[in-house]
Amino acid sequence: MQSSKRKRRIVEIYFILYLAALVFILPESSFKSTDSNNVEVIGDFQSSFTLIPEKSSLVCNIIVEPTGYRITKIDSSNVIFYTGDFEDIQFEFTIEDQSTNRSVTLRADKNYSAKYFRVVEVPEKKAAVFYWHPQYLDNFNTTYLVKVVATAKSKKYYGKQYPERFTYKATTQFSLLIVLMNALTGEQTLAQGNQNTQQFPLNILNQPQQIPTGFGIGKISISASTPVVSQLAYQQWANTINATNVNLSADAKIELILRPEPENNGGTAQISELKPDYIVIRGRTPGYGRLGVEVAVKRKYDGQEARTNFVVLPQQIERPLFKEYLYPGQSDTIDPKLPLIGGELKAILKEGSRIRASSIGGAPIIFTAELSDTGKQLSFERYIDNNLVGQVYTIYILNFPYPKIIDISNSGNNVVEVVTQAFGVIQQERNEVVRLELEGNVSEKYTDLRGKLQDFWGNPPYRKQYFQLKPKDQNKPFVFTVIAIDKYGRRSAPRRVVLD
Repeated sequence: MQSSKRKRRIVEIYFILYLAALVFILPESSFKSTDSNNVEVIGDFQSSFTLIPEKSSLVCNIIVEPTGYRITKIDSSNVIFYTGDFEDIQFEFTIEDQSTNRSVTLRADKNYSAKYFRVVEVPEKKAAVFYWHPQYLDNFNTTYLVKVVATAKSKKYYGKQYPERFTYKATTQFSLLIVLMNALTGEQTLAQGNQNTQQFPLNILNQPQQIPTGFGIGKISISASTPVVSQLAYQQWANTINATNVNLSADAKIELILRPEPENNGGTAQISELKPDYIVIRGRTPGYGRLGVEVAVKRKYDGQEARTNFVVLPQQIERPLFKEYLYPGQSDTIDPKLPLIGGELKAILKEGSRIRASSIGGAPIIFTAELSDTGKQLSFERYIDNNLVGQVYTIYILNFPYPKIIDISNSGNNVVEVVTQAFGVIQQERNEVVRLELEGNVSEKYTDLRGKLQDFWGNPPYRKQYFQLKPKDQNKPFVFTVIAIDKYGRRSAPRRVVLD
């Protein structure tokens, strides 16, 4: 029996301790009442009006540099949520300098335009947002304490005894910390306050200045990652602009000034990515000439400006491989030498506006000139994404040279050997000398030495022939004139022969 009673007492003691713990963890604000127009109001357990800060502290990391101070990281805002179903919520924020005990109070409904702090109420989210912006710091204190007081009115009326709505009050707090960072060692140290200087401005509410949404300390500067961007014509390029002492995404006006040379060369540029400390600029490379890009940044807070510039140049691609001169019947394999890149690659051989041959993907073009092409000029062009790349090349279709008499030699016994050349092809056969036109003391009957005939694949191709000639009258001097005539009926220059 005694054992049973002892166990029951232990259970009762734990139950009492549990009730006590519940009392201690209940929000303090639920028990407090305040006066509204000298009317006493009472707490309401069911309403449970409490404040819940998103963060317990906001930290600002600062590096000291020769040109001033630079903020490397900052928690710039804190959201204070409230619980319960209330209306007419009013917030009051008091910022206290812990080293000097000075303070300043902010209320959103006063429409303050403060230099360092501001408060925005967001009823739809049942919250208020606190912002701080530490600019131009000369001395640093360890901690600032932000105390938050909020009042709210209930939406219920309590009969004849309490016909008025009840007003409730809740409080919370958080801190602002400024942390100095050693630029060399990276160590972090809370800055020590200086009692001889007033770092925390008490007149901030008297300075009607719009709060910037970004941060920057000291002289701003910007620089391009590379001063010269080289890329294939009409292809995409990118360059990064780095910035210090300015928040590009929040506290800066950015302007791009483009200077194409010459005008309308196809070059473009625009901001494709915007971050607090850098921007990425992308565009299309000009087809020719150059594109100058100047970036101007103006800090909204104080109007300080910085500029940088770079140029975009079209990268030269390899010259195509082709024969500049072709003859009728001659074939050539044209290699466009286009780079293996993304996009549509195309090569075109044109006669005026008429396309004679083409290829895609950088493949070579095999072209055979026709006899009717004699004397024509064809254009070879390369395209990337339907944009002309590089220059336009010209291919000339030449007429075959006239036949030539290249040598005349004395074979002895009043016999002369004449050597000729005939160029090109005709109807898929080699052109050759088909007749010798003779005048003087020379026999009209001559011998074509077909066994010595030679063909050469030069540019143009030609056939070398040998002929034997004898005098018509052996008793007269062996003097005559000879002209070679080919299959096209073209005549060589005349040669006079005098055999001693």
